[in-house]
Amino acid sequence: HNNNNNNNGEEPGNIMFEDDWLAAMPPHVLAALRRPHPWWQLGAAIVRRKYLRPLVPVFFSPLVALYCRGRRTLKKRGVSRRRWACSLCRRRARWKCVRCLRSYYCSRQCQNVSWHIVHKHVCYKPARFWWSVVVYSVGGVLAVPGVLKEPLVYDFMLTFLPMNFLATGIIAGGIATDIKRLLAVDIRGRTLEVLVVLLTLLLTFITSKLVRGYFG
Repeated sequence: HNNNNNNNGEEPGNIMFEDDWLAAMPPHVLAALRRPHPWWQLGAAIVRRKYLRPLVPVFFSPLVALYCRGRRTLKKRGVSRRRWACSLCRRRARWKCVRCLRSYYCSRQCQNVSWHIVHKHVCYKPARFWWSVVVYSVGGVLAVPGVLKEPLVYDFMLTFLPMNFLATGIIAGGIATDIKRLLAVDIRGRTLEVLVVLLTLLLTFITSKLVRGYFG
């Protein structure tokens, strides 16, 4: 293979066109690369810009971690029925990245392609965790200046968020189970997940007001 031969008009170094190993990939991998889903297109567009590569894990990995943990919790409570989808081809995933535990794959081929093109640039390394702590801590102080004056009050208010989420998930899961058993209708899924999140935010808003009222 001649790296200087650029018949497709792509710049040398574009792994999607330059590396011969892609030609040996199974059909579902090649089909996913020809017609990538929107999230994959977004990730590929970001990592093509070198100045964005170190910033993406710092800003977005904590949000992805919260999403993954929340979905696991809702699935255990009977709210979510969706299975994890492959990050590349969207088929049912069988395993995940052993370092960040947040990217799922259906096969080793999908994992290898995803790593070389996108994931190696955004995988959540331990060092990036502390940068995320710094960024979100500074952002929290700037967004809510009162946290410096009354840190214990705001910490107490924040503790209600996971408690409300868990309580809402348990109630919604119980209702979904009863409806399925009595009416043979399965209401689990994305709509119920969104409803749980909205109710969690509403309960957290109410409990925060009560905490503020109690502490004056």
